[in-house]
Amino acid sequence: ALAIPVTGIVNDFDNDTRDVTTPDIGADEFVGITNQVTVTATLGVAGPTNYANLRNAFIKINDGTHQGAITVTINANTYEIAPAVLNRSGAGAASYTSVNIIPGNDGLSVNSNLADACIKFNNAANVTLDGDNPITTGTNRNLSLINTEPTGSSVVWIGGSTGAIADNVVLKNCNINNGSQNSSAVILSDAGTMGSAGYFTNITIQNNNIQKAFIGVYCIAATVHA
Repeated sequence: ALAIPVTGIVNDFDNDTRDVTTPDIGADEFVGITNQVTVTATLGVAGPTNYANLRNAFIKINDGTHQGAITVTINANTYEIAPAVLNRSGAGAASYTSVNIIPGNDGLSVNSNLADACIKFNNAANVTLDGDNPITTGTNRNLSLINTEPTGSSVVWIGGSTGAIADNVVLKNCNINNGSQNSSAVILSDAGTMGSAGYFTNITIQNNNIQKAFIGVYCIAATVHA
């Protein structure tokens, strides 16, 4: 995905149909690829279970398909057509003790073009997004989080509400690229209204390379304990 549609070009070199809105870059359209993201879990459906993007993986965590200690491995570049939202354990059918999100290869990206956050941790607790590929030696930024929307985008929204505090959330070792210089790339705020005062504790944002944002990390906390 992320290429620009060209009028009259409806098929790729091996006659697969081009996506009319977000075709893949290059001569080949990647049709039917669904293993960009793999989920394993200690309870529920243990997996490994493959998904086409991070959003779809989060949906199946939110609906309780995968439970317990969950690992989400990004195997290839993804394109998120809507925000990838991970809800708090206990919200609806979601039931997990931890969610660990990592790249399985070097040089990967989670891509979007949204006037919203690409990734949202919605009142979530015990969640780590670590862009360092554990297979590669040393500490590296092997994962890029990208939102190319040019007017009101953000990349990661960590939201916490009264009675559902965002707790023990880690965002580290990522390249974070925002599409707008008029908005913030990483936002810690209320979970319901982006930019309003929120409730959170034990938040770690570490060793990220943040580009093209009015404010790299914007944090606004409520002054009354939740």
